[in-house]
Amino acid sequence: MSATLRTPVLLILWLALSTSLWATQWTVDNSDPSPGQFTSIQAAIDDVNVSAGDTLLITGTNIPYGNVTISRPITLIGAGYNPNDDETIIGNPPANHLLR
Repeated sequence: MSATLRTPVLLILWLALSTSLWATQWTVDNSDPSPGQFTSIQAAIDDVNVSAGDTLLITGTNIPYGNVTISRPITLIGAGYNPNDDETIIGNPPANHLLR
């Protein structure tokens, strides 16, 4: 590979990999007292320090987190909590369904 072609290819590769290397994990926990950085998912999404590519680790509690609007590409990871419900939703839930 020639030096003139190698430099742009390496630059593009470095930029693609570096964004995921700088991603941050944030914890969301709405229990009282909260050990997480945030007590609501929406507050975490809206926070200026949470960037595209970051991950929100959501603690499962018996308190619903409510509805959220996601405005940038982030990853949500959480075990969930609903021991009395055997329902699993894959895909789009019905319009009147509350995700917990």
